[in-house]
Amino acid sequence: TTNNSVQNALKNFYTQFHGMVLAYDAAIHTSDALFASALWRNVYQAHESTTPSDLLILLQHVRGNLKRLDLLDVKDIVERQQKIWDLSAVAKVVGEKKEAGQPKEAESGKSKV
Repeated sequence: TTNNSVQNALKNFYTQFHGMVLAYDAAIHTSDALFASALWRNVYQAHESTTPSDLLILLQHVRGNLKRLDLLDVKDIVERQQKIWDLSAVAKVVGEKKEAGQPKEAESGKSKV
């Protein structure tokens, strides 16, 4: 039935989400190589056209934003709604990949952990 397929889809989404969280958590605290690998699987869907340069840009972007988040007070984010993300570098890479026909996670509805 439709209800069962919705429940199965939600269970699958839940499992994928927690797998990504665990992969990122482990990778953030270990090495750039593991972190880049997690980003490659989850952001670029392990697409073979992803270049080391693409991964480096994304890795630097994520690491930079993590450092910025560490420096912010929660009050600045919540109460003052301070802008915390600068997506310009990532948007450029993602936009170029989209123009080249590389599938995106949101378009395919799948995630790899």
